[in-house]
Amino acid sequence: MADVFEFRAGGPGAPHARPERGFTPDNLCLVLPFFLIEGAPFDGDVEAARAMALANAHGTAHFLIEDAELDGDAAPTPERCRQSGAHHALFVRGYARLFGGRSPFWERFEEAIDEYYTSLRWERDVLRTEAGAGAVSGEDLAGTLAQLGGKMSPLKVTAYAVGFLSGETGVANAGASVVEAFHTAYQLADDLADLADDARKRRWSVPLWLTAARAGSARPPRGSDRESLLRAAQRCGALAEVTGAIERWYGEALSVATDVGSPSLRAFLRRCLVRATVANERLVRRQEIGVRVCSVSDDRDAADGAPEPAETGLAPTGSRFPSPSDIHSFSFDGEGFVYDVASGFFFEADSLTLEVIDCLRSPAGECAIDVLALNRGRRAVEEVVREVSVLNGEGTRASGRPEPVPGEPCRSSVTAIALDVTDGCNLDCDYCYLRPTLGPARTMTAEAARGAVDLLLTESTGEERASVVFFGGEPLLALDLIESTARYARERATKRGLRLTLHTTTNGTLLTPSAAKRLRAQGVRVLVSIDGSRGEHNAHRTFPDGTGSYNAVVQSMRALPPGMAIGARATVSAESGPLSDIVEHLTGLGFSVVHLAPVSGSEMTPSLSARLIVEFEKLARVERDRLLAGERPVVGNFVEPMVLLETGRARELPCGAGARYVCVAPDGRLFLCHRFAGDDRYAVGDVKQGLDRFAVGRLLGDLRSESPACDGCWARFLCGGPCHFDLRETPGDAVGPEAARCRLRKRVFELAMWLLDSIPSEKSSAIFREGR
Repeated sequence: MADVFEFRAGGPGAPHARPERGFTPDNLCLVLPFFLIEGAPFDGDVEAARAMALANAHGTAHFLIEDAELDGDAAPTPERCRQSGAHHALFVRGYARLFGGRSPFWERFEEAIDEYYTSLRWERDVLRTEAGAGAVSGEDLAGTLAQLGGKMSPLKVTAYAVGFLSGETGVANAGASVVEAFHTAYQLADDLADLADDARKRRWSVPLWLTAARAGSARPPRGSDRESLLRAAQRCGALAEVTGAIERWYGEALSVATDVGSPSLRAFLRRCLVRATVANERLVRRQEIGVRVCSVSDDRDAADGAPEPAETGLAPTGSRFPSPSDIHSFSFDGEGFVYDVASGFFFEADSLTLEVIDCLRSPAGECAIDVLALNRGRRAVEEVVREVSVLNGEGTRASGRPEPVPGEPCRSSVTAIALDVTDGCNLDCDYCYLRPTLGPARTMTAEAARGAVDLLLTESTGEERASVVFFGGEPLLALDLIESTARYARERATKRGLRLTLHTTTNGTLLTPSAAKRLRAQGVRVLVSIDGSRGEHNAHRTFPDGTGSYNAVVQSMRALPPGMAIGARATVSAESGPLSDIVEHLTGLGFSVVHLAPVSGSEMTPSLSARLIVEFEKLARVERDRLLAGERPVVGNFVEPMVLLETGRARELPCGAGARYVCVAPDGRLFLCHRFAGDDRYAVGDVKQGLDRFAVGRLLGDLRSESPACDGCWARFLCGGPCHFDLRETPGDAVGPEAARCRLRKRVFELAMWLLDSIPSEKSSAIFREGR
């Protein structure tokens, strides 16, 4: 795939300068030929795909120049128009190389070129006129979107070319549908980003049309600045309609891509869906809709030149103040933030905004606001009240806490399984949850392991990815079984077109060079349990004779094959040293990522929680410096919430236990998770009979009812609630606003927001890719 990018960067006849928008190394114009021939290969397909990619690059450059002149982003000149024509000629020439003489494809090619120029004329004749307002006044929006999606002919030509060369007409039709849906969404997202500029220059775009039409106007509001325009768009529902259309059309492209039979195309479009729709929605909500929380400054009241009004009621008529479960505010290192629980977005906020939120949520309510207005300036406070009142729990996620429906089965698809390949272990760690119940060691049979894999593949039908975790006991005691099961799982998943990840968690003492190579050959990722320095580790993780296991783990790390990335999981207790020392020590041993796992239950005391909060804050500052320097994230505790915040996903459960994930015991029975394995009360089926969804629904409902304090918690969509096992072991005060465990977790979520806000968007996208 890298060869394609070399063509774009410096191949013969390549554009002298990359257009500002839409033409990037991961743009569909460069990779679509390769994605399509993955589904319909033909002789010489790689060279043909390179020629198509180069031609598409020229065609896209031509389109962008035309588009820039059309919507006013660039000043058209005769020279620039001739350059545009030159790009178009190169585009035609690129495809002409593939076909000798006239052919059915070439006739379709000429039709596509006609469509291309027709669409440009349609834009010139309609989009730039006031008469175009009627095109999206309501019922004709679909037709307008169809015109937008139909105009990017260079890519449609690629689909027809692959279909012709491979003899697969279905690929041509499906590919053209993918292109149309993709570019409809792309064009809407591009227009949405330019919405404020569209209003300033009084030119039409679909979002601007919708804003005007929904507001009952034939033209953009006069004197519209960015904030007022976007506020109007939000009030009349225009932004919701545009962002919803973006998501629907990207989703349509993703759906049609399945017909092409290209896993790479599906993966690419899924990334587009996540990056573009969430990024654009975040752009609108977080940076522009104003709520203007992210742009207001502490000297707002300095501009108050007019006399203060006499009335005291500052709350907007008909609005309701946000409750603690709707929004959350916090500060760190002198920076303030507001988190909108229902939407999953967070905003930068100044000190006045934080004060207003505190007043609105206090028992004094409006009285507290009036006092604040006397001290900080009434107009400034009134403005913030209006802004904050927009955050009233109306977001993309339900404002309540997700609940299993009593008496109904859990309907989630299982996408991960943990195989307890053995419950035996060569260590005798004093904090192991299995230690009190261990009897004679059992090892899973190959038949049970394969049955578990088959169950996972059946359960994950329609999903794009799934994972298998080899667990124990000490799983490397059953290395032969891991190796054969991993091979079987990969072969079956490949036939299904399913992206499978394989993991194992080991104590590291048996991770010999030979074992490491065998795991690496099967693509099994390794996580080693190690608690820090020699003293910290040996205090709890010993062999049965009492000898510490630290030296054995370090010896394994030093003998690893070059380039093999290994993660570390460190249990943190009151006896542990500073977290920064643990992370520095473990990365110094060669671990690529460190996940810190604080003790739970009664061992998580208020004093330990307070200490760990301070230490996580220190780690966050170091992690930010590392990320800004272009390095990969090291502290795993921050990565997961950053991924949730970046993608806007809601975490409905503390883990996928029972819903998206089950554990398979050595005897083939299924349990909610690995910590419940062997406890008959939490059995939910077996590999032969399948998953008992009614049992899952009942158990999850019962466990959820034991943590009602989560219902009003601001972090409910980031946390999902307490660990089911911990809740059973330490009920009552295990969760709640002042619970030690909850205070610590919520501070980590706040630090994740601070980190995500501190780094450029391209770096946060890289974190997202790593986190997946």
